[in-house]
Amino acid sequence: MTDRNKLNCALDGRGFLEIDPRLYIQDMEEEIRMDAGTVDRPAYGQRLAGMTGHRALHVIIRFMVKEADFAARRRVINQVNAWAKAGWLTMSTRPGQRIYAVCIQPAESGTLRWNREMQLTLAAYGEAYWQDMFPAAASGRGRTGSVALRPLGTRPCCLEGDIGNLSAGTLNSLSLTAENQTLAFSGLGLAPGKTLALWYDGEGVLHAEAEGSGKLCCRTAESADDLWLQPQAENTVRFSADRECSVTLKARGYYD
Repeated sequence: MTDRNKLNCALDGRGFLEIDPRLYIQDMEEEIRMDAGTVDRPAYGQRLAGMTGHRALHVIIRFMVKEADFAARRRVINQVNAWAKAGWLTMSTRPGQRIYAVCIQPAESGTLRWNREMQLTLAAYGEAYWQDMFPAAASGRGRTGSVALRPLGTRPCCLEGDIGNLSAGTLNSLSLTAENQTLAFSGLGLAPGKTLALWYDGEGVLHAEAEGSGKLCCRTAESADDLWLQPQAENTVRFSADRECSVTLKARGYYD
C-alpha cells in the first residue's frame, strides 16, 4: 500500500480519506475522451475533419481497504459509494483546481480476495476541463468603464461577475463587451443596493440572478450566449449601464 497521506481527493470538500481510516488511495488516473469529426474518403478509409474538444474526462480512483473482516469491509465500501455522488472534485495532484464530476462506476469488491485493489470512476461532462478554484478578478465602477482580466489556464474561459446598483434608481440595462462579443440585458429591474450575479454551474450553464430571481430572460436577442476570454493574456472588458454601478468581473482558467 502507498503512504496514506500521499494521495487524496475530495467531493464538495469532503475528503476520500475522511470516510474511514482503513482507506488507502493507490492511484488517481485521468482519461480524456475526445470527439473527432471524420468524413469518408472517396475510395477507402476516413479523413479527420476536425477535433471538437473534450467529450468527457474520466477520473479513476484506485484504492484499497485495510480490513480483512468481510462484513466490516463491505460497510467501508458502502460508505465509499455513498460518498461518490455528483459534486466538485478536487485532487491533491491538482492543487488549486476543480472539476464537476459524477460517479459512473461505483466500487465493487469480491468476498475472498479481501486485499485486492478496487476502483471507482468519476466522469466530467459539459465543460470537461479542470478549472481554477479561485478566479482572476478585477473591479470598476461608474456608468461606463473597462477592467482588465488576465486569467490563467491553457484554453479560453468564460466571464463571470457581480454588478451592484450604486444609484438611487432602478438599473435596467447592462452590457459587457469583450473580444467583439457582447452580453447585454434590458429590463433587469435591479433595485438600489442590489446585485446581479453572473455565474456558471458545474455543467457549464450560465446563471444570471438577482434577489433570488433568474434574470437570463432579460438577455437581449442580439446578446452573446457567453463571453469568452483568452488565457495568459490581458483581456479588456468594457461595461455600460443606465445607472451608476460597481462591477467585479471574474474568470476561472480552464486547463487542457
